[in-house]
Amino acid sequence: MRACILFISISLISVAAIFGQPIEDLNTRSKDLLAKEKYEKAWPILKQAATLGHPEAQYNLGNAYETGEFIRKSQSSSIEWYTLSAEQGWPDAVYKMMLAYGNGLGVEKNKDRAFTYALQCAEDGNITCMNHLVGCYKEGWATSRDVVKMLEWSIELAKQEDTADFKESGFVTNARLNLAYMYRDGDLIGQDLYSSYVWFLIYNESKRDLSFFRQQHVIKEMKEVAEQLTAEEKELAKTEAEEILGRSLKNFDQLYDAEF
Repeated sequence: MRACILFISISLISVAAIFGQPIEDLNTRSKDLLAKEKYEKAWPILKQAATLGHPEAQYNLGNAYETGEFIRKSQSSSIEWYTLSAEQGWPDAVYKMMLAYGNGLGVEKNKDRAFTYALQCAEDGNITCMNHLVGCYKEGWATSRDVVKMLEWSIELAKQEDTADFKESGFVTNARLNLAYMYRDGDLIGQDLYSSYVWFLIYNESKRDLSFFRQQHVIKEMKEVAEQLTAEEKELAKTEAEEILGRSLKNFDQLYDAEF
């Protein structure tokens, strides 16, 4: 019995050694070598870390096969490693699998699986996936049309801070402006000019993502909504906008100025 217990203990220690600090070291070393473009040295270490199950290493290996930057390009191998990484919840891999199933890249096109990955990806905070979900719930793509969930994800997307990525930043700004329009027009949700003005104020924080002339047009629309509110309502709207963002409005002084 003692021999059996000793064997089990040694086995557990061995497993811990494989999946504990050593695997993290392998992943870190592979990333350092990749950053230095020392691909020949990075490759065996990256492959070992991925094979042992490190999700980031699996994603990086999948990306290497996708781009063919330092190994032979292989879409099937890329999908294989992205899948393993996504199964462990690595956000970038989940995003890649959403794209794969949504566009039929290396796998048979499957909108249901694409939606499942999109939902997981959005819950991880990916702006592009949030934007995709808004469209899914609005149009009923791979799921039932659901105005409530469309609105929830629109707000979640619109609450995100600006990013350095121009496309992602554009998704956020457009979500803010679309919410202002939805509340103004009342087509999908009940008309609420106060809430419309709140989202116009939030849109104003990142309006430079839009063209100068589009901004000028939106300024006219924002003024039309503001004219229908009392001074007290507009002051409350500013407070609510700041509560939604969790910070003070940075661009309020340029509310009616278009920016380049």
